[in-house]
Amino acid sequence: MKISLIILTLLCPTLIWGQQNPAPKPAPAVSTPAEGNAPAKQSFALRRGAVMQGIALDTVLDEYSELVGRTLITAINLPKVTFDFSTKNDFTRSESKIFYESLLSSRGIAVLPMGDKFIIVIPAAEAAKTPPPFTQKKSADLPVSDVLVMVKVKLQHVMPSELVQGLSSLAKSPGAIMGIDHARMLYLRDSALNVKRMLEIIEDTDVIKETHEAVIPVGNASVKEITNHLNQLVSGTPNTAPTSSTSGRTIRSTSSRINTTRNRGPFILSGTSIIACESANSILVVAPTKAKLELAKSLIEKLKSNSKK
Repeated sequence: MKISLIILTLLCPTLIWGQQNPAPKPAPAVSTPAEGNAPAKQSFALRRGAVMQGIALDTVLDEYSELVGRTLITAINLPKVTFDFSTKNDFTRSESKIFYESLLSSRGIAVLPMGDKFIIVIPAAEAAKTPPPFTQKKSADLPVSDVLVMVKVKLQHVMPSELVQGLSSLAKSPGAIMGIDHARMLYLRDSALNVKRMLEIIEDTDVIKETHEAVIPVGNASVKEITNHLNQLVSGTPNTAPTSSTSGRTIRSTSSRINTTRNRGPFILSGTSIIACESANSILVVAPTKAKLELAKSLIEKLKSNSKK
């Protein structure tokens, strides 16, 4: 027993000095952004300096199909055309899509998206007979492209017939704009670029019209006579109201002098509503501008003063 204790006593210093120091705790690793979290570099579908000469239509359609990721259904009567171009810029995928659609449009070929998987490719002349599906995109979301789109617009303040003629001047083909007044609906079918501009015009013009109103008493003068004479300055409606022998001749004389202005150009009160309020012996004037309201007031005062003579 004593021998064992002596041996342990001799070995303890060796065990103590021979024990290795504990390894230091590893410092926390510095977090570096993963490649997936780094800002993605802009990918280009078409690079600057790409030169293509005499490229067949089938080749361009194959490249377009790969670009948009859809299956093309091509008409058998597509024109036999080739393509020559040289890119001066790098194009993203969306820019390349617009580029190919513009190329095809310049050769009289239209592409019509059908759902999420197909695109119909037909001669541009037949596009009117194959309208594309309606899109819900707003003006700001439509691409600056020649791809055909169809949009329906619910008007709030103006009638469709008031806009059809002006919008048709922007359309590529006749009949691209259709308006239905009783439903206040406009239907636009044209290139995305043209429809984009049409929607901007509609937004500017479909607003509440400014009007100016006034109720003007006529005193002892005849409300009907003055109203009928003023209406001749609005739309040329002939005077059919009965007139008294004296005041009627006086008012007609004044009216004939006023009408000389009308004969030199458009009706001076065009767009103005003149309404007789016989119960109040007054005239309601609703004018599109303040100037026409003041003109109507002035004419009423002249007709009133002449009826007293």
